[in-house]
Amino acid sequence: PEELPFFSKHGEISDCAALVFCVDIADSKSSEDFYMWMKKARRSLRRMPPILIVGTKVDERSFRVTTPYIWGQGVANIYSARGYLECSAKNNERVDRVLDTILKMVV
Repeated sequence: PEELPFFSKHGEISDCAALVFCVDIADSKSSEDFYMWMKKARRSLRRMPPILIVGTKVDERSFRVTTPYIWGQGVANIYSARGYLECSAKNNERVDRVLDTILKMVV
């Protein structure tokens, strides 16, 4: 992550216009990682920007056990995020809504 422009050389997140956390709903470790990244953001940023949480791979929901939608809603509420949205890039399902929401957050 250090080579990405929003990370410092120490792995801290630098100031940004918005934070979008993508969580793979088909992988329980991904939802666990969310808490680590949120903690890192809160430690690193002087001011918390608007937050959006996005559940990805929603197309997997009918094939396997996934992170429930209510988890995303609850986490968004706890962290005062702009919301929790789900999408599937594979099926191009609700991707436009996610992108529109991100655009509205930063403009």
